[in-house]
Amino acid sequence: MQLLILGGTRFLGRHLVAAALARAHAITLFHRGTNPVTARAHVETIYGDRHRDLAKLHGRRWDAVIDTSGYHPHTVRAAAGTLADAVPRPARRTALKIRPIGRPAVGQRLQIALRCL
Repeated sequence: MQLLILGGTRFLGRHLVAAALARAHAITLFHRGTNPVTARAHVETIYGDRHRDLAKLHGRRWDAVIDTSGYHPHTVRAAAGTLADAVPRPARRTALKIRPIGRPAVGQRLQIALRCL
């Protein structure tokens, strides 16, 4: 499976990358490059800022797109518009309520998200 992960270098994203690699998925990370990332096989990196560089993703295709850094509706809409033709079919979106770090439910909910890969 070809995955595009927007963000993906910290918190939830790094766990998604690890889980996807464990399942032998090929990953493209789109991020600003502000956090060091160890080069890995099957991981392509495209550097860019989601507010001005989404065009770097235009014309590419993936089986799924995961957005770990869409904090505001306008940024999510912009990414969704740019990537509308990048995946074979629309995906159903859900939101998991993730509590602050340190509460037990965070790990349980993260496991749910990882199983969906």
